[in-house]
Order: sequence, then C-alpha cells, then structure tokens
Amino acid sequence: MLVMFMVLAVGMLAVTGVLGNLQIAGHEKWQTKTLNQLLRDTVIAPRRGTIYDKDMNVLAQSANVWMLTIDPAAFRKKPKVENPKDLPPKKDWPLDETKVNLMAAKLEEVLGYKQENFRKRCERDSSYEIIDKAVEKDARDTINNYIYDLAHPPKNPDGTKGTAVNISGVNFTVSNKRYYTYDNMASSVIGFVNQQGEGASGIESKYENVLKGVPGKIVVAKDGNKNDLPFIYEKEEAETQGSNLVLTIKTDVQLKLEKHLRQAVSENKVQNKAAGIVMDVNTGEILAMATIPDFSLNDPYTLTDPRLTDTISAMPAETDEDKAVKNKALYTAQQKQWQNKAILDTLHPGSIFKPVTVAAALEENKTTVNATFDCPGYIMVGKQRIACHKASGHGHETLVQGMENSCNPVFISLGLKMGVATFSKYFKAFGLAEPTGVDLPGEAKGIYYPESTMKQIDLATAAFGQSFTITPMQMITATCAVANGGYMVQPHVVSKILDDEGNAVDTKNANVKRQVISKDTSDIVRSMMERVVSNGTGKNAYLEGYRIAGKTGTSEKLKESQESGVKKYIASFCGFAPADDPKVAVLVMLDEPTGASHMGGAIAAPVVKEIMADILPLLGVEPVYNDNDMKNRSIAAPNVINTAVKD
Repeated sequence: MLVMFMVLAVGMLAVTGVLGNLQIAGHEKWQTKTLNQLLRDTVIAPRRGTIYDKDMNVLAQSANVWMLTIDPAAFRKKPKVENPKDLPPKKDWPLDETKVNLMAAKLEEVLGYKQENFRKRCERDSSYEIIDKAVEKDARDTINNYIYDLAHPPKNPDGTKGTAVNISGVNFTVSNKRYYTYDNMASSVIGFVNQQGEGASGIESKYENVLKGVPGKIVVAKDGNKNDLPFIYEKEEAETQGSNLVLTIKTDVQLKLEKHLRQAVSENKVQNKAAGIVMDVNTGEILAMATIPDFSLNDPYTLTDPRLTDTISAMPAETDEDKAVKNKALYTAQQKQWQNKAILDTLHPGSIFKPVTVAAALEENKTTVNATFDCPGYIMVGKQRIACHKASGHGHETLVQGMENSCNPVFISLGLKMGVATFSKYFKAFGLAEPTGVDLPGEAKGIYYPESTMKQIDLATAAFGQSFTITPMQMITATCAVANGGYMVQPHVVSKILDDEGNAVDTKNANVKRQVISKDTSDIVRSMMERVVSNGTGKNAYLEGYRIAGKTGTSEKLKESQESGVKKYIASFCGFAPADDPKVAVLVMLDEPTGASHMGGAIAAPVVKEIMADILPLLGVEPVYNDNDMKNRSIAAPNVINTAVKD
C-alpha cells in the first residue's frame, strides 16, 4: 500500500511539474506558438521622409504600396490516388482551374494583370512569385475582401450553404514607393533608393538614417482554413515616418544650370560629361549642382547614354561567362551614370586655380599690384623650359595684366618666390589638401605633392594649376574664400531637418572654418578677377548690367593624353557676382570637349555668362548699367508717327 502511494505521489509530482512547465515556465513559448497559428504579422515599412528644395517644393516623396506575391502550390489540386505512396510531387499536381480562373479574372479586373500571365506563374515550380510590386491600398483591400467573400459565401435562396472556395497563398507585403517630382533634375545630388527601399546614392544615401523612419506592424487574424480575415479584423501598429529634409537647392536655379550645361555638352561634343556648381559665396549653401548627362531618378537602372546602351546590347550572352561579363559591364556603366562629377572626379584645375596663387603671394608680401614681369613666351625652371600659352609671349606686363592674360610665367614666378613650404601652407589653408566635408557621399580627395618630395619643377607647375588634382567642389569653395573677404565656408546641401509636423529639429547654419586671407587681399584679387572678364581671357563671360569676376581655365589631362595619343583637355570657368559685393559663385567644367575649341575662355566662359544672366534676377540681384552698357543698349528708333501699320 505504501509502495502504491509513493508511486502515485511521484506520478502526481511529475504531472504537476509538466503542467507547471507548460503553464508557468513555458507560458510565453506556448502562447507565442498559439498566437502564431491564429495571427500573421506583416511589417510595415515606414514612409520615407520627404525631400524639399529651398523653397519647399517637393523633390522626393514616398507613398505606401503593397507587393503582391503568390505561392503557386496553393493553386494546385491534390490528385486522387489509392496509395498515398503514388502521390506525385506538388509541382506535378494539376492546376485547380476554379481557383486559378477566379483569381486570374479578379487580378486582371483590379490590376490589369493578364490572365494568361497569372496562369504561367501558377504553373511554375516555386513557392514565391511576385505579381505586382506596387499595389495601392484600395486595390489591395478589394482583392483581400474578394478572397474572404469566396471563402464565406452567403446562403443560397433556399437556405442551404453556398459553395465556398478557399484561396490561400496570396500575400501582401507593405513597402514604399519613392516618387521623384522632377525625374532627372539634380539626380546626382538627390540620389535614389534601391529595390529594398534604402538610399543608394546622393542625399538619399547620406541621410539614410534620418529619412528611413521606424517600421510598424499589421497583425492579421486567420480563419479556420488559415486564410486572412478581411481588413476590418486587422490590428495596426503605425510606423514612424522618417524625418524630412529641406535642401539648399533652388529648383529654378538648378533647372537653369542644367539647361545651359546640357546645351554646352551638345554644342562642344563633350565626351566625359560636364559638371556645374552654383554656391552662395558667404554661406556655403549649394543652390545648384549638376552632372550632365544625368539620369532618371524614377528609373535609375536604365542607361541614358545611347553609346553605352548600344555597346552593352551588342555584347554576346550565350554562355554563363558571357552573361557575367555583360552584367559586369552594365553594373560599371550604371555606377558611372550615377556619379556626381562635382565631388567624385579629381581633375587638374588649370588656370582657374591662379587666383589662389596670387592671393597667397599678396598675403605673404611676395608681390604687389604694381609688380612687373617679362614673358618671352616661356620661363626656365632650372634646366627645364615651361611654355606660356602664348608662344610669342606677353612681353612686359604688370601683375594685373598677368592675371588678365593668364600668363603662366607670372604665376610660376610667384610660386617660386613663395617656396614649397609657404605655397603648401596656403594650398592646405584653402582646403585643397582634404575633402571639403560637403554632406554628400563619397567625396574624393585629390593628389598633391608632399612637401618633403616636392621639387622646384613641381612647385612651378602647381602654381598655375597643372601638377595636382582636386574636385570641382574644392575649387569653388576656395574661390568663394577669395571672393568673400578670405573666409573658408563649409559647403552644404541640407539646410534643415523637419519632423512630421514641420518643426525644425536641426538647422544647418553657415559655418566659417577659418579666415585664409585678409579682406584687403580679397578686395585686390576680386578686382583683378573682374578685369579678367572686362579686359582679359574671360571676356566671353561679360554680362551687361552685372559685374562678373572670374577666371578661365584650360588644363591638359596628361595621363589620358599619353595613353590615347590624343591630347585631351578640361575647359573651365569659375566666377562670381557682383564683383564688388559677391553673392553667388558659379563653376563650369567641360571634360574632354571635342568641338571647334577646347579653351575655357572660348567655351566655358559663355556658359557661365548665360547661367548668370538667368539666375541673378532669380536671386534678387538687380542689374546696374554703366556708361558702356548704356551705349550698347541704346538703339535709335525711327519716327513712325502717322505711319501706316503696313509700313
């Protein structure tokens, strides 16, 4: 009896232990399993933050959409066999024609998806087929309710139960679709999102953590057949929308910049793209930035360069190796298409760098405005002869005339007078030895000789902008410092970060890094650069009513020229206005022009003139005409009083 009692006691303890484990220790585990059988969670991708321009025009915006997928196995009918062992694999089961026809007809009605295409999807040996990546919510609700109604038909008129059709394997996943208002405008600046909805380039990539937001969740109840109940039974945990960005970009200015760059690329047969930047001289705000040719933000993976498209299309794709080579070529072409030339390409600046050299020399008292030079068409540096662009020479000239003439011997002389240490000090102070830190991804760093290895010939060629490389962004930032009284300002593209209600949670104010040169030196160099436009190599940038200052540049791409056997150049112009009170700077670079001219003064300066003519009125800069301008504008009108209209 005692033994039996002990056995019962042990048994009771074991049962109690199991029940305790199930009800207490394992409570959460089993509750989770039960809920998983009754509920299905769908993650809601948060709506990505909106991107606005400086004037609050929408540049990029997201809307929730739903990706529709099916499990083809759910649209097959289990064949009847006497022996279960004879049951074929699911991929060989016949289609359930009722389910396929009903679903196919509804999808064609709601989404315009062809019925024959749906049938082909159902015939595939897979468990996951994408039908549509961007189903709007109303369409999604219509399809979900249709499936529910099929599974829960109303009673027949005679009171009998209607025939139910249980369709499973149809799933919706919430995602976002990004819309870009102006399609290709500022494409290399704004950037785009990839197929996973993540920022892939430009601002979209740089500010991914700000824009992406926090995911939400939809909990969907299931019926006894594990079908989703209609949306009225859903429980939604709302996602947190990403923060919004306000850019410094002005759409009206951006469109003008792109218009004239596009025209310049076409007219001058530019082979390696053009870059342009419009920047506020005093704040570092980038009002416009473009790389032309550009691409569609709404269709970024499609190549826009017909030459590349034709080349890649013509590549063979018969073998796996062929396909791999072709895919790699396409990937490389896409990457190049998306590049922002203004910050990613390091180039020889050429003569647009010369204002930096003269500013440094003036600041260090190595020269004066009244200093004179002699140019026989060349200058000797040790035993090496460096030519001026004017083979016959400029003769006897002042420093101001040397700037007007863009005379290489003058600037070589200034560089040699300063020496390696002083020249390098200002090169670094003007921000040319390191990236600017602009808030865009992948900014490149140029190449400059270390002081310890820099020779006199290296210094000589660097003084006129030829033996080192920098980005267009670095060059225009340095030019702004020359123009604004000597202050290095931080270039930036984002001005504000806003929350859902439009409140500013972060504001990017003007950031002055340091003062590089004095205001007196800045005033002198500004005046010299204005004379370049009124009297010198930059005459093609002269604009009636506006005081434009600037510098032309024509630099040879030495490596590319040597490799190809054909001389290749970069034509450029960097200027600002008004010269006496600078507000805005403009830089244009045409990489490998192959038209009638490759000279910056001939083909880049006119582009800047046209850009200035369009944007200065937009920026509130009123024209002021001098006497010469008025003479050119004065046109004598004939006396037409009492004259017939036809005359």
